[in-house]
Amino acid sequence: MKKALYLILLTVLLLLLAACGTGTTAGDSEATTDTPTNAASEEMAPDATDEPAETAEPKDSAGAKTETLENIHVPVRDYYICAAQYDTQMCPEVNEPLTFLTLSVDEIDMDAIQVDLACQTDMLVQISEADLTLEQYAMNGNLYLCYQDMDWDYVAENWDEEKDESEQSEQLLACLHAYDEAYAERKEAGALDWPYHVYEVQVYVGQNELYDQALVFYDETVTAATFSWPGVMETIDLGELRLSDTSPELTDRWPRDFDALGYSTSGHQLLVRRTLTKEIELDTPLFETLYTEMDIKLTGCFLLEGYENGTEITALRLVLTNLEDENDVTDMIWDGKSPVYVDAGYEIAIYPTLYNPTFAQLIQDGMMVTMLEYECQGETYYDYCTNSLYWMYDYQNLLAAYLDGVDVLSMYDCYYNLTQ
Repeated sequence: MKKALYLILLTVLLLLLAACGTGTTAGDSEATTDTPTNAASEEMAPDATDEPAETAEPKDSAGAKTETLENIHVPVRDYYICAAQYDTQMCPEVNEPLTFLTLSVDEIDMDAIQVDLACQTDMLVQISEADLTLEQYAMNGNLYLCYQDMDWDYVAENWDEEKDESEQSEQLLACLHAYDEAYAERKEAGALDWPYHVYEVQVYVGQNELYDQALVFYDETVTAATFSWPGVMETIDLGELRLSDTSPELTDRWPRDFDALGYSTSGHQLLVRRTLTKEIELDTPLFETLYTEMDIKLTGCFLLEGYENGTEITALRLVLTNLEDENDVTDMIWDGKSPVYVDAGYEIAIYPTLYNPTFAQLIQDGMMVTMLEYECQGETYYDYCTNSLYWMYDYQNLLAAYLDGVDVLSMYDCYYNLTQ
């Protein structure tokens, strides 16, 4: 009798141990236990071992799968730090902030986020949280199709480039619009809202808490950034960011009392929100507003050596508009070298086509310095502007790819870029 009772108790104990033997998942509180390496040194596709956002269903001939209406957000990791790769210089005169996005399933105390570039140069860190309830961050229909494992290769193979979308074959249109009703229903019900958090971390290099102090740089190279908050410490590769305490000769060649060119700002940010291709033809001018107050001769437009960050100018469109007669417009292709004479009283707009392999990635930062060379009264002068091509507004793509593990790039490579 005692032996039988002993065997029964032993069996119960083994069953209890088996039932308790579970591991840490993406939703558990131990955020760092099973979180993959951030791998910010390259554009990372969702790992093949990651669980899909939804259980895959059999697909039909058009690449669609059976639709269900549960919430589609199923995170494959707890957080991801978006950090671009740099190959550029920074100095007191050319000093754009470094922008990082921290994507997180759980809320993070912003005061607890620490960033260390392991350099002597002072820096100022500013952190804010994005409001993902804004309509500009709402999931669009194409991204929703990515969550449905849309076969974008099928779309590309059957797309007729000579026709508009409404003129495509019935089978292709049926494929692209198979989920319209479910998408509208889910969006209305709030099932597509992002249950995550996005923290925008801006690091101003060469600045401290006293803004009125002169910037202090040291000659050094930054190759990584270490992020930490309670329970997390991670070092992210940044490529090579060369800091210098010596500024290139920029404004020294343009005396302050010389007024050949007027301008509203000497530079501005160029924001590329959706295009993900290696070559981008911008519809925003490099120099926000330039106008001639004297007769000049344009002699060059180029990226400052060492500050290109891997970007090349492959084409330039030059538009000259008479400030007194808006019908007097010259719209031309310029090689950036041949002299172009511009009379006083004209607005100058330069639209570049830029090439950079990182532009085709979800994580990018095309910081660069553009030089405009011109002659006036026999002397050569330069104007310049600093520009950054940010990805910060594509929160929805980043959240889908790096928290939900959804393939987003295929949509751009096989469909979106094809239709533009």
